[in-house]
Amino acid sequence: MYELEPKRRRFGVAPYLFGALTGVAIGLAVVVGIVFSRGWENEAEPTKTTGGVAPTTKYSRLIESSRRNAIVQATEMVAPAVVNVTAVRTEIFRQPSIFDEWFRRNLPVRKRKVGGYGSGLIIRQDGYIITNEHVVRGAEDIWVTLPDGKDMRAELVGSDPGFDLALLRVEAEGLPYAELGDSDGLMVGEWVIAIGSPFGHLLADPHPTVTVGVVSAFNRDVKAEVSGQQMKDLIQTDAAINPGNSGGPLVNSIGDVIGINAAIFSHSGGSEGIGFAIPSNRAKWVVDEILKYGRVRRAYMGLTGMDVDQAVAAAMDLATAHGVLVKAIYDDGPADKAGIRPGDLILSVNGIEVRDIEHVNDIVYPARVDEELEIEIERNGQRKTVKLVLKEKKNDT
Repeated sequence: MYELEPKRRRFGVAPYLFGALTGVAIGLAVVVGIVFSRGWENEAEPTKTTGGVAPTTKYSRLIESSRRNAIVQATEMVAPAVVNVTAVRTEIFRQPSIFDEWFRRNLPVRKRKVGGYGSGLIIRQDGYIITNEHVVRGAEDIWVTLPDGKDMRAELVGSDPGFDLALLRVEAEGLPYAELGDSDGLMVGEWVIAIGSPFGHLLADPHPTVTVGVVSAFNRDVKAEVSGQQMKDLIQTDAAINPGNSGGPLVNSIGDVIGINAAIFSHSGGSEGIGFAIPSNRAKWVVDEILKYGRVRRAYMGLTGMDVDQAVAAAMDLATAHGVLVKAIYDDGPADKAGIRPGDLILSVNGIEVRDIEHVNDIVYPARVDEELEIEIERNGQRKTVKLVLKEKKNDT
């Protein structure tokens, strides 16, 4: 008798495939878990620092992003266009002694070459550079050092001692530059950055340095005892300006050049928190004048005047004791053509009530040739307004 064998159950490959997929899934889960655990460990590890307790990587990234603040970004925008300016002059040299007077009379003068230094700003890619006039005054040779250390000879295109600005040019194309911005929108208290080359080549590094402060005041007048010449309508700042910074830019927090650093008030020769800059709008005007006319045309009213006080008002039978009394008129000058006459009392200019002749000069100081002024005058007790068109002041006027 044959005993029949029971039939074998056939499952095919499905169980094996399911097992393989399950194994792969488990393996991936393990790998992902390891990766995430290491990531969290790294997140918790302190970054390397020079001392103290380091923040986590997460917080490091936040701090790193905050470091690139407005001042850093504004500096990066303008600093590549800031140069060092060296002006070579011939200086008369005498060795002091008790016989100095005798040597001065009987021995030939000794001379030597000396280099003055300052800063400048490239304002056009084709090599035009603005700086202070006093930086290049009397220079026989002018050299410009770019931030990369390259030295280039510069020519003096034009200058104006009254505004203490000069325009230079180097033979180059494609230079980094920064345009002059609008200084009229400045606010007292806003952050500003002074960029320049303090002490010139004494630091042995062509890269400009940066100091930060705020706008302290507007419309400051600096007497000749401070800067060597009288300067008007300046920006005052407490950003440190040191010898060699003259001619460099004053920059606001959005990277606009709003001034050209010009002078400091100091008893020590270094920064004491009171520096002055020429507004950029005036610098733009000076540059335009030099490029168009080779000089800065100075506007004048064509009259002379005197201050009015109580005594003058009583003597002249004037209704008010302020303003400017016209003493004389230049023939065929702006005041003459406007109909102003000797004895007229100037009360206001462009709606600004004037105090004295110096106040009138302050108003005319930044004005341009061919600009029209509204002059309110009093004549024989009657007030009237006249239009006066400024003209260029000649050497004999």
